[in-house]
Amino acid sequence: MLQPTLITWILVIFGALLIFLPMLYAQLLMALRPHSQKARDILIGQGEDWRNETHFHMSFGAAWADLLIWLPLLVAGSIGVLLGQAWGYALWAASGAISVYINVILW
Repeated sequence: MLQPTLITWILVIFGALLIFLPMLYAQLLMALRPHSQKARDILIGQGEDWRNETHFHMSFGAAWADLLIWLPLLVAGSIGVLLGQAWGYALWAASGAISVYINVILW
């Protein structure tokens, strides 16, 4: 068992406030109201429009993938880390690998 430290708590709180909650809001908005101006404003910029249908479909698919795979890994990993379990760190690593992968693909 790995005892959580102050740094562990800081990482979890930082992740919850600055990564999880904004991402949850943006991806729920995209998944539930994909054609709304609010979704476009948040995801691609104020007053901007999708470059083409592929841009829209990629964003829509990424929203669902984040909601079904990435965000649950992040939450479960954070719970595991706070409980001092090694599997929490493994789930954090999986979540991090997904983040790196999508950024390499898109950029």
